Amino acid sequence: ETLSKREVAQAEAKKSLSMAEEEREDTIELLEGDTTFFEDTKKNCQRKTADWAERQRLRAEEKDGITKALEILDSDDAKALFASATTTFVQAKALDKHSARQRVVAAIQAKALQSGSPALSAVAVELKLGGHFDRVIAQIGKLIQKVKDEQKQAVVDRDECVENEHTGKVEKEDLEYKVEKLENKLEKLGDTKTKLQDKIDVSNEEISDHDQLMKDALDARGKEHDDFVKAKKDDEDAIKLLDQAIDVLNKFYKNKAALVQEDPKFDKSEDDAPDAKLDKDYKGKKQQNAGVVSLLEHIKENLQNEVAAAEKEEAAAQDAFEKQRADDRKLHEAMKQHVSDLGDDKAGVEEKILNTENTKTDVDKQVTDAGTALDEINTGCSDLIENFETRRKERTAEIDELRNAKNMLAGQIPNGFLQK
Repeated sequence: ETLSKREVAQAEAKKSLSMAEEEREDTIELLEGDTTFFEDTKKNCQRKTADWAERQRLRAEEKDGITKALEILDSDDAKALFASATTTFVQAKALDKHSARQRVVAAIQAKALQSGSPALSAVAVELKLGGHFDRVIAQIGKLIQKVKDEQKQAVVDRDECVENEHTGKVEKEDLEYKVEKLENKLEKLGDTKTKLQDKIDVSNEEISDHDQLMKDALDARGKEHDDFVKAKKDDEDAIKLLDQAIDVLNKFYKNKAALVQEDPKFDKSEDDAPDAKLDKDYKGKKQQNAGVVSLLEHIKENLQNEVAAAEKEEAAAQDAFEKQRADDRKLHEAMKQHVSDLGDDKAGVEEKILNTENTKTDVDKQVTDAGTALDEINTGCSDLIENFETRRKERTAEIDELRNAKNMLAGQIPNGFLQK
């Protein structure tokens, strides 16, 4: 039965080990996939961050350049130069400085400076340089489409950032939850290991107590045997003495050459002697002799019976001791086997703990990588997301200004647009 339990325990341990190895392989595969995903996301965020920074730099340079160009073209020297120059920078017909063209150009230039729109500033420069209205109108249409495309791309970039942030957070939270479960599993396995160790300690104490009982029983049996040997020797020595005494008495009374007793002699006359006479042939007091010998033989027989009974008791006691000793040894082996089984169970738990700790180490690394990737995503996308609404409003306003400029050039001047 113990062997069967041990085989079942070993089978379960092998099954748990196999499951743990599969779980670790799945975790490693998941880690590789997540690492690839995070690396791709990281590269995309870095690329978008670089593109956004480059775009901001170019737009800043563009705005700065257009502003400086407007300042140059709007200076007093430039105005005087344009007034005396040939028709290279103006329409074929000269316009009065208060003409509609000048008013439109001035209005667009003022709006460009007010809004800070690079596109509108470019239109103002083009008009300042004498660009034809039709060509400028077509250019405005392209600029409007460019700003729309930028807004569309900003929406795509923002949505991608939001999705990447959400995916990164979910991945990180899932991994953190997995770590939490692994920690709970390690805690339970630790408790199981502790309980098994406690059982092993208790069982070892029981084995020690049992061994002491076996030793005490062996010592007690040895003392009983020594007492038996001593008592038996004393009885046998007493029997030998009784045999010697009985032999002496028997020899004395069985000897036919009995002692002869002479008539007593007296100093006085025969008449003064007592009347009692002794038998001439004295052979001892046979009746009393028979009683003494019989008594000695009876004592001897009792001692012999005691020796025989003691031998039987000793044999029975030794037989019972050997049977108990055999049972105690079996129990001792069973207790040792139980400790061995507990040790195997503990080793199985320790193996699970090791596998779980290895898995947790892998997942901890995934959590760290996920956190790093998420930080990089946040760093790359924070400016885009935070300024998205501001830039959207700026682009919408820029498109409106460009449309107004286009309408002005087409002869549809909105009320209040022209500067007075």
